[in-house]
Amino acid sequence: MARSKKNTLLCSVGNVTVALGGAKTDTDHPGMTNPEHRTQVVVVGKGSENFPFDNTSTLVKKVLKRADDKSKKRRSRAKKPSTVKGAKQIVSDAVAQTEALRFRLASTVHSGLLADWQQQSPRAQELKNDFQLGIAAVMEAFTTAKDEDEIVSNLQKLGQASIVPVLPQGETKETYTDGKTLLGVADIMQSAMMLRQFDGLYEARFGRLVTAVEWALANMEAEYQPAFQSLNVQLEKLITSYKEALPQVIAELAKRNPGAPLMAIVEKAIELLDEELAQILYVLRVYTDCVEQRRDGKFARQMASVAFFFKQIHQMYWSGDLEGVIKTGEVKSPIKDGEEKVGAVFLARVTASGLATIPGSRGPIGAHALQLPYEMLDILVINYPLFCHESRHNIFHDVLGLEDESLQALARDILEAEKTGVFKPSQEYIAVGKQKLPAIQLLVKILTDWIGEIDADVLAALFTGEAFGFSMVASFPAMMIRDAAVSTKTKLLRNSSHFQLVKQRNGSVALQFEPHPVDYVRVYIVAAIFDEIGFPEVAARLRKLADYAVGEVIPDVATFESGDAKSKLTIEVPTKDLLGLAPTVVKSLIRSKYQALGGKSNGDLVMWTQKRQEKVNLLKETLKAGKADVPEDKGDIFVTYVAAAAILAAYELVAEDKAKDVGAFKAINEDAMTMLETLKARADKAAE
Repeated sequence: MARSKKNTLLCSVGNVTVALGGAKTDTDHPGMTNPEHRTQVVVVGKGSENFPFDNTSTLVKKVLKRADDKSKKRRSRAKKPSTVKGAKQIVSDAVAQTEALRFRLASTVHSGLLADWQQQSPRAQELKNDFQLGIAAVMEAFTTAKDEDEIVSNLQKLGQASIVPVLPQGETKETYTDGKTLLGVADIMQSAMMLRQFDGLYEARFGRLVTAVEWALANMEAEYQPAFQSLNVQLEKLITSYKEALPQVIAELAKRNPGAPLMAIVEKAIELLDEELAQILYVLRVYTDCVEQRRDGKFARQMASVAFFFKQIHQMYWSGDLEGVIKTGEVKSPIKDGEEKVGAVFLARVTASGLATIPGSRGPIGAHALQLPYEMLDILVINYPLFCHESRHNIFHDVLGLEDESLQALARDILEAEKTGVFKPSQEYIAVGKQKLPAIQLLVKILTDWIGEIDADVLAALFTGEAFGFSMVASFPAMMIRDAAVSTKTKLLRNSSHFQLVKQRNGSVALQFEPHPVDYVRVYIVAAIFDEIGFPEVAARLRKLADYAVGEVIPDVATFESGDAKSKLTIEVPTKDLLGLAPTVVKSLIRSKYQALGGKSNGDLVMWTQKRQEKVNLLKETLKAGKADVPEDKGDIFVTYVAAAAILAAYELVAEDKAKDVGAFKAINEDAMTMLETLKARADKAAE
């Protein structure tokens, strides 16, 4: 039996292993336009000093294997785990291929900006020159060597095709002066061109990245400097890897393709190397995009709002008491100094990707990166309850031990509920292909694979109250449906998902469920949160909305399909069993005491109350009236209250038939943005 060092093995039936927890990387869509409504967690490492750069030899082997896979028309590696021993993909190969194309089509740095950057940064210019000269020198050796090695021989033939002049009658090579002059001019022109032949290669892949890092190091605030110092190190390592690997890949491809034109081989080598390194390039580009948008002033108001919103949530979480923290500016964290790896360092970019976050603790950069979809810009604050969910991902992964403690406690509480009769599965076994797994074990597996998303839902609800539930149930179909108005559809929530069967070293296969709960069950889990914290009317409304939005028939089973497109294997789990465990799941995540939190629970740190809901209702009425006033005589007003008020105002204006189109929601968003700016001004003044 395979056994993780951190996760207790639950069971192994036949060759199927069921262990606690799941993949800590959602690689379905990060970096690509997200056709679905799923928010994403892109996990980029384990907080190590550097990204897992391969040595040159390993990198070349991976690139050549990629070439073999393509030539044999094997199925995309995006559907299977990395085949290199010990390797762990950062994002999927589908993302890598998309990013590789983006590199090849990317515009270079604007000439004026490039001139300024090169003048201000000798280091950056030296980096570029070293890259170019390194590749050019090795290629020259390939094209001029005269030994018997096949690769060099092939490259020699391909790279040294000489001009055969047709001499005028009566002239020789020695006497034909114009011909000699032509060749001399052509030689010099060729030399000049070859000196710059890799400029485009470098600029398209690294020019913008280096420019952004240089600007950040020179201009961004002190809190971001460690992140960009790390980013600078990662970028230089990446450029070195590219420079050292490319000539070797060219050589091997030439050896395998005798007679092929040299430049065709070079282009193919670049394409393959782009795809192999695009996983790291993608992550680096996320951070440098944040810098470029900050530098260029794009979306300045929205990004400032997001940064303030996230920092305030982070501060309030650790205060242990929402009330008064902004006014005093004091935060007393229940954890020991140093156990929170990154803290309140946030960068944001506007992107065509779906709503997502990169927890900074999972990689070497040391900053959390939030992805803001273009499609949400006009109704940004109305979507802020969802951003509370994203902000929780950062903390969940940032605090040492919190994720593992939460997972173990959840598994224990589910098993205890079954043992004591609080919960009883509707059937003893669930079929997985030809095998049958104990139902309770499979349910534990599914719910622990979902823990990161459920935990984020729990904290978002504790921060914004009923607004989070209503935001979720409306935003899911709004993000998912594109072929017609949502109101023309009957099935607005899905009751299906995916799983993978991942081969283990001992020959067994481990079940791994997609980390997002199926929509219908997810809304019921959020409803259970409100039962747990004393808002049963809200819980009942959400369950009715879930039943209404799931379609014409309440589903008996939640269906999980294989992530392997060639497999027809499905797993059907009784929906009522997943719903029946919802109270146990949310109670565990709200009430469990965690050592990582200094013996406190999430509910001790953050809790929604009727008093807070009343303040939200006050702000909601202000927004409905088309105003942006923030009262000063009603106690503390927090960013989470504004977020909650915005979505609830939208709901009520529609219910009252006062919101006919997008304009009404834009107006709410504008006033809510102004409210947040008022709160920031008050916070800045209090900090003086």
